[in-house]
Amino acid sequence: MEKSSETALLFLLLSLLAIVVCSGYAGVSGLCIINLHYFADTATPTTGAALSPVGSMLAIRFTPPTINVSLVAVRFYIISDPDAFFVRIFDEKRQLLPQKWTLSPTSTGWVTLDIADSPLIFDRDFYVALEYLSPYGANPALGATEGNPSGRNYEIFFDGKLQWRPDPSDPSYNATRSYMIEAVFANGPFLTIVSPFAATTGQGCYKMGDTVEVTTPPSVKDGERILVFDGWTGDYSGNESSAKIKITKLETKITANYRTMYRLEFVSQFGAILNGSGWYDAGNSVSLAAPRRIWVIFAFDKMEGDIGSSSYKVQFTINRPLAIRALYQLDFIAIATLDAVIMGGGCVLWYSAKRLRARKFREWSEGRG
Repeated sequence: MEKSSETALLFLLLSLLAIVVCSGYAGVSGLCIINLHYFADTATPTTGAALSPVGSMLAIRFTPPTINVSLVAVRFYIISDPDAFFVRIFDEKRQLLPQKWTLSPTSTGWVTLDIADSPLIFDRDFYVALEYLSPYGANPALGATEGNPSGRNYEIFFDGKLQWRPDPSDPSYNATRSYMIEAVFANGPFLTIVSPFAATTGQGCYKMGDTVEVTTPPSVKDGERILVFDGWTGDYSGNESSAKIKITKLETKITANYRTMYRLEFVSQFGAILNGSGWYDAGNSVSLAAPRRIWVIFAFDKMEGDIGSSSYKVQFTINRPLAIRALYQLDFIAIATLDAVIMGGGCVLWYSAKRLRARKFREWSEGRG
């Protein structure tokens, strides 16, 4: 019982020493994270450090904020001479883990190693180190702050073997400075939903094994286009805009896919809506045919608008909203077929599409109608 109390007290003291920031750190997409560091919480470093020869390292000892927490990223503040370096990790017994990553900063400031796809799980102290690749003078300088001693800095020299030095040559160095290395931990499984609409629901932190209901709009009209839900992809696949997903890993990511439909307006010059007007999937091939004759006496002339043609038939691929108008002109031959019949007190017009017989036409032309 006494040993458990001492352990709990030690964990509390270590937690008080650390500066823990809970935020939506964008470097690790979507995760519920804890940013853990031991340097003064300032915007910029107040000093820097670098080592030689090749293989030497600057390291920080981290204490996980909770048991069995997942390390998903580490960050380094490079104050000058940005250049490539290795990222190495040691366990609590200072045994070097086999993983080795290369970071190649192109400017000063924060540089991040994202390992969310293959996180490391720790329940005890571990060390994060910057390993130098080139002789002194071409190495990146690691930022540090003063006035907030952490007692967690280490210099690791390589001279055929690794030699740990808790203090630099200046005995007060480790007592007054803290290297600007930050560990990013996942605080729990996270569901990320990629969607073009804010109305999508379900994204957030969950417990392992939770069943989450996710929803996204089945369709959204946006001016002259409609976005229609076209299925989930990623860590879940399905065709319903509302679905239930079981959380089985640290980071679950799904995408709500939409297909685009465009409005096609096809009308005559008289305002009549013609066959073919409506909504079409983007990229589809569309065939239109305008009536060759309207009200018998109007014959097709041409199409104008977003598609122009002298033919009454057109075919095209739709990739934007389109407005097309069919134009007509009077057909005087058809007009000539109109006969006026006086019936009672009114005038009744009837139409015949038949051409006049040559004989009758000659009689008209000679004035003998």
